Amino acid sequence: MEIFYTILAIIIILIVGYLIGTISFARIISKKKGVDITKVGSKNPGGTNVGRSVGRKEGIEVMIIDIFKSFIPCLILKLILFFSNFNFIEYRCIDELLLGLLGLSICLGHAYPIFYKFQGGKCVACVAGYVMLISPIVFLVSLLSFFIILIIKKTLSLSSVICALIIFLSFIPPMFIDFFVSSDINFFNGGLYITDEFNIHLTYMSFIFVTILCSLSVFRHRENIKRLIKGEEPKTVFKKN
Repeated sequence: MEIFYTILAIIIILIVGYLIGTISFARIISKKKGVDITKVGSKNPGGTNVGRSVGRKEGIEVMIIDIFKSFIPCLILKLILFFSNFNFIEYRCIDELLLGLLGLSICLGHAYPIFYKFQGGKCVACVAGYVMLISPIVFLVSLLSFFIILIIKKTLSLSSVICALIIFLSFIPPMFIDFFVSSDINFFNGGLYITDEFNIHLTYMSFIFVTILCSLSVFRHRENIKRLIKGEEPKTVFKKN
């Protein structure tokens, strides 16, 4: 029965996560302002285009909401796993696996929403929401780096790509220690310990999902990267409200 419950949980998490991800707050907030975000600016339904085409306030709102669109479901799942006694298969990283699958499914729903012909955002904020749960320290470091680069270069796409790379690189040391040095979760394991029992371990499973999510975010910026290399990427200027 453990295998059945585990597979059932994975299926539910993937479906629910994807459906949550398809909720396009960029479209919703822009529509309230009488703007079809897919027909203006870069036509990308994301916070950057909303900020450029609708207004600074709306753009920031979309970015923040998209972060919590990923963070809150992952937090709820973590609490459910902690306070409930499900008969899942015995696997050291089962919680990380389920959280990673939820974060990944939300990002895929955000980037490729079936209800909008698979035309979605670039999932930077959704990736950030997942990282904020599993490692608030890495989230804060990447967020600080994001704003520093944005202030200096004034190019949000460049800030986003470098932010994804910083997140990826930040997970390498904990993963290395977990996978190659110690299998004792009480030793180090890169763990971020909230209490003696309720903890989130940054082990190789988290590293795998972070690698996938950061790669997805960079892939979604491939056209921006091409323009950055050619020096043709425009500066990010949000529309004043």
